[in-house]
Amino acid sequence: MEQLLRHILQRINGEKTELPEIDAPYAYIDENGQQHVYISAAYPGERAQVRGGKGASLSQAAESALKKMPAIDTDDVKFDIVTEINTVKQTMSWMNVLTEKISYTPREDGVILDKEGFLSFLPEEVEMYGMIRSGKLQREHMYRALRKHGLLGTPAERMLTAEEWFDVFTFKTASYYLNDEGMHLLFRGHRDTQNEPLTKETLEQAVALTKNHYFTQVLNRQGKFVYSYDPRDQFAANRYNILRHAGTTYAMLEAYEVTHDAVLLKTAEKALRYLLKRIEFFQLEGKEVAAVVENDAIKLGGNGLALIALSKYTEQTSDEQYLAYMTGLAAWMRATQDETGKFAVHKQTFSTGEVTHFNSSYYPGEAILGLVRLYQLDGNETWLDTAENEADFLINRRDAEAQQDSIEHDHWLLYALNELHRERPKELYVRHSYFIAEAIFASQRTDRSAFDHEWLGSYEMKGTPRSTPTACRSEGLGAVYQMARRIDDHDMAERARTAMLAGIRFQLQLQYRPESVMYLTNKKLCLGALHESLDSYEIRNDYTQHSLSSFIQAIKIITTSS
Repeated sequence: MEQLLRHILQRINGEKTELPEIDAPYAYIDENGQQHVYISAAYPGERAQVRGGKGASLSQAAESALKKMPAIDTDDVKFDIVTEINTVKQTMSWMNVLTEKISYTPREDGVILDKEGFLSFLPEEVEMYGMIRSGKLQREHMYRALRKHGLLGTPAERMLTAEEWFDVFTFKTASYYLNDEGMHLLFRGHRDTQNEPLTKETLEQAVALTKNHYFTQVLNRQGKFVYSYDPRDQFAANRYNILRHAGTTYAMLEAYEVTHDAVLLKTAEKALRYLLKRIEFFQLEGKEVAAVVENDAIKLGGNGLALIALSKYTEQTSDEQYLAYMTGLAAWMRATQDETGKFAVHKQTFSTGEVTHFNSSYYPGEAILGLVRLYQLDGNETWLDTAENEADFLINRRDAEAQQDSIEHDHWLLYALNELHRERPKELYVRHSYFIAEAIFASQRTDRSAFDHEWLGSYEMKGTPRSTPTACRSEGLGAVYQMARRIDDHDMAERARTAMLAGIRFQLQLQYRPESVMYLTNKKLCLGALHESLDSYEIRNDYTQHSLSSFIQAIKIITTSS
């Protein structure tokens, strides 16, 4: 199959070559004895060109498709072999697409709107153009694809524009993708990472993809992230979240730690400058403190994540210019800690000082981690004492009655306890980290006979499994692995490592790669980003942040354990 794809690619690039004969016993053969194929050629800055063809053999069908394909200078080609064609109704294919719903399986079924197959679109096109929404055909979205099929000005255009009744069929394909890295058999439009080896090189490629594409596009000139983006509708949301800004900046700096990419560091510095403009210094109980302010609100998590990002920058560059900001952020946290050790303020109105009743389960872990990281830079035991007081409160009071099915799967707390244990090795921190880890293990989907192939490695939750909840647990298990290795608990270390890598296999399915951006317009922004879930294609900066951090942890774990 790879030989056939290489010859197809050569032909698209204008070379004269004869296609080899390849046998595919799974190929659909119609009543005329013909096989059906589609060839997709990636096109920089635009959606892929797609042409379909039929023939008595795969090579003849490919020849038929290539005759319609314009010459393109491309390195990426996808070859789809139709394996079955089905009517959308049990007894007939004829239907009114304006009033009736199409029964199809997203990401598995392509759509044909006429018996001859002139109007036919691959499963990935149906998804990435948004051709079907809530079961209803979106003809205006299909119309966008006509130019990429060479159908403008043909009877197919008139048919899609004017007709309401169509012969509607669905079809499935076996998909093969080839670029300069080699050939991959695709599963529902993406590489089958569940069955491919998960190596250090695989993870480094995933990090590089994010670094070289998404991170080069996602910041504007002021250093603000494109917060969320739907690549199907090419829509960027106006809302923003400074906490996720800080978290994503931290992930950039983690990537710099393993890549030493000077361009990436400059990008992270731009994001840091945007963050610093949101930090306000003020007096609290006679002491100068600082806080991240967004929409007139101070949040404990904002201070914690900003401190984590700034500490990572200082650690990696030895540039101490932001120490005043970091000590100010830490001083605010210390000033808001009550006699029980709890950080009593999770959210506060900056202009009035009014404290709200809002509480976040994740803010304390972020704050503890930030304080320990600052201590590791300046050696001030005050920050370590403050972190320890909050950790003891969380374990002995907040979580005292928690059970395995109720404990929060708090990755930030696992990060924090690991770092705190490194400095003050209390058995209490090990015990609580293991308690959370056991809860995570118990909720992971690992039974191949019970779960869909794609769902393996994800965790029990409502709806379709999502990238970020899985990534956060992968991050937390990476911290548990480090703690277990430090105390020579090889059994827990291996369990954490196994569950973490299983989660990452799931996550990698949701990273936009060259084969999964073929049918999108804004490829550079999407490439390397993580989308929300198996059935949601939205990208948001924190979706990528958490998976990237887990990939980087896994690289370090594989390196140390090999």
